[in-house]
Amino acid sequence: MNRSKFFRKLALKRFSIDSKELKVIASVPSTFIRDRMISNGYTSQIESKLKEISGYNIKVELTIDNN
Repeated sequence: MNRSKFFRKLALKRFSIDSKELKVIASVPSTFIRDRMISNGYTSQIESKLKEISGYNIKVELTIDNN
């Protein structure tokens, strides 16, 4: 799969901050894409890059966009 097409469907839904956790919530078009991102380590890579850039542990949560 072409990675540029793969990530083109990724959309940031919101960034939340509470007293316990920093979190980025992104939508993907299907459970297949979500599962592939997790199993291929893409969410971990995104979390690592966010930590490198910000200095904070930021969790990435993927939701399914049903539109």
